[in-house]
Amino acid sequence: MRVIFYASNGFGLGHLMRTMAIGRALRSRVKEAEIIFMTNSEASQLAWQEGFTTVKLMSRFSAPRGRPDPDRMVEVNRAIVAATLRSFEPNAMVVDSYPRGAMRELTPMLRYPSCRKVFIYREKNEEKRHNEMLLHILDKYYEFVVVPHREAEFSMPIPDGLETVYADAIMIRGKEEALPRDEARRRLGFPA
Repeated sequence: MRVIFYASNGFGLGHLMRTMAIGRALRSRVKEAEIIFMTNSEASQLAWQEGFTTVKLMSRFSAPRGRPDPDRMVEVNRAIVAATLRSFEPNAMVVDSYPRGAMRELTPMLRYPSCRKVFIYREKNEEKRHNEMLLHILDKYYEFVVVPHREAEFSMPIPDGLETVYADAIMIRGKEEALPRDEARRRLGFPA
């Protein structure tokens, strides 16, 4: 099993943390899984530190002076995505929050026929809630949706017939991995 996880660069680490949590769970259940993280996040080393191979895409937030124009960045990123797809030949791609990528760099992936597409669909603000283009892309290209909310607290539309699972909050570490309280206090330098 070969899987690519895509996490965009946002205002925090949510995109990367959600995809890493799912990647870690997959790795623990399917030992022979080959996993690549593709991200334009400036925190891509976090995936590498977790033992994941990482493909770093250009970020529109990086190097404010001297960076290529946005169209050139998209062109370069699309070429990297296309080359990675050709050489890695993934069975699945898990995409967080942006079904075409933050800069639409995942366009080559949408047309990649042998790759199952999974979308992590988190609640967004009212303006993006009823985005017809988003719904069209999900309906046309994606086979599965993971919603990191409880069903009762999620109000965004999902195309009819699209297989969906409500996963509640997705955290990078599970309770079973938490340090004992005394050890956590010691590491953080907190008093008892």
